[in-house]
Amino acid sequence: MKITNVTSPPTSVSIYDNWDGPGSDDIEDKLTPGHVQDVVEIFQTPLTGPL
Repeated sequence: MKITNVTSPPTSVSIYDNWDGPGSDDIEDKLTPGHVQDVVEIFQTPLTGPL
């Protein structure tokens, strides 16, 4: 898993009528338990930034 640090959150929403790029197929069948654990860890981590 690669995480890219950015200086600020996105300020706009990207909307695609059709998406044929990465992730266009159903990802559910490709997730491993490790992937799911990465997502769980992200959401259990405070997203408040440096104090």
